[in-house]
Amino acid sequence: MIKNNTKPHSHSTLEQSSVIIPLTTSEPDPILPPTLQLMKKYDYVAESTTGLSDIQLPFEELQEGVAKYGMLHTPGMPFEEYKEAMNREWIDVTDYDEEPEEITVDITETMNYDIYVETLKKLSRYDGVYLYQIGESTEGRDLYAIEIDMDEDRNNMVFMFTGQIHAREFAGGTFLVKMFADLVQKAQTDKDTMNMLYRNKFVAVPIINVDGREALIKEPEKWKSSGQLWKAYTNGIDGNRNFPTLSWGQVSKGNKLNYSVASKPGFSNYGGRYAGSNKETKAMMKWLYHYTVVEQAECLIDMHQQGAEIYAGKGWGPKRQSHLSVELRDEILSILNAGKTERKYKVVKDEPKYGLTGRGASITDYAFSISAGGKFSPAMGFCVLPNGKKEVLLMQINDMDHAKFKIKAPNKTFKTITIEIGKGAKYLGNSEETRQLLAEEYWKYNFGVLMECLPLIN
Repeated sequence: MIKNNTKPHSHSTLEQSSVIIPLTTSEPDPILPPTLQLMKKYDYVAESTTGLSDIQLPFEELQEGVAKYGMLHTPGMPFEEYKEAMNREWIDVTDYDEEPEEITVDITETMNYDIYVETLKKLSRYDGVYLYQIGESTEGRDLYAIEIDMDEDRNNMVFMFTGQIHAREFAGGTFLVKMFADLVQKAQTDKDTMNMLYRNKFVAVPIINVDGREALIKEPEKWKSSGQLWKAYTNGIDGNRNFPTLSWGQVSKGNKLNYSVASKPGFSNYGGRYAGSNKETKAMMKWLYHYTVVEQAECLIDMHQQGAEIYAGKGWGPKRQSHLSVELRDEILSILNAGKTERKYKVVKDEPKYGLTGRGASITDYAFSISAGGKFSPAMGFCVLPNGKKEVLLMQINDMDHAKFKIKAPNKTFKTITIEIGKGAKYLGNSEETRQLLAEEYWKYNFGVLMECLPLIN
């Protein structure tokens, strides 16, 4: 049936969440999708900042102020840019007018940007599926977020997915599009699947690095460095090193700047001139904040490549949250590895000082930071821990459980998981061989049932 865009909406997490939602004066629009109605009620800047500073301090002054705890190797995000990012309004691009049609996502075929957008728009024709334009890429392409929100029950659990923040890591993007399309279509004829979707909400930004993906499809030989396919955005900034996290730019006392941290734009590991500098980062920050804090999501599953491994939690974060992430990781491992006697997905243990040697600032670092109580400091330009009248840096305490003050975490049970898909460089990029390998990986390791299993293990 054609999607109905006029029905009233009651979906809200206001009653189940302990977060205080500051209301704005704007009235909800009854024809807006549920998520956009909720967003109109929330002051993202006021709620996500410390309220203890309002002007960014000179970098040299910050360095002097934190010298006894360690060093800052890169400036933070300008407050004006942070406000612009968090105040950006999403655009509803859901297709309400066309009838749904069968969608086939074949992993062995190339999915370029045009096919990707066309597939998402076709998927949004199904009732309960919504599509938003949440920002733009470095080269001006639209960034899309999709969600399955079949019911307006405020008790629904929310599951977050992100894919392909690194250009050469095609699997996450393609897998997520297929996972969402197949699940929605299965629900049209399978009552149990539809009932599951009525009880849960699934949201995703399947492809973050749309420019890098397109570049590697069109000119893969051009986008190489020392024989390796490009990871970063096309401007040489690594998207998974650019977020204004609790660990941004910090090298704590007794540590050295990690050898892998790049000092200039290139194919990987360069975090940018300052935190949050890329358009893609800005778009993702509000997306992450909305679902992690406002809608109290269960978890974020971020899809990467190529180690056949899973990361869980953060060594510097609250041990309870990290433990919950580890439990989720183990459950996901049991799904992916079911029936396998040969290669299996494995555990990756977090480095003890990860995030305090300058390597932090990933997408899961940011989501974990804001779920555990980190708030943006206009003075610093990244997340800190507010303590009365002070803004405390992570490297001042090294470990959130060692803080001598109470940290107010808005989502104490939030979990972060990073799945490294496939094993080896042959799984990277978009060659015919790689697409065939990824198709085999998808079916062999049960990615097709992962979304349906998540509500059963949370």
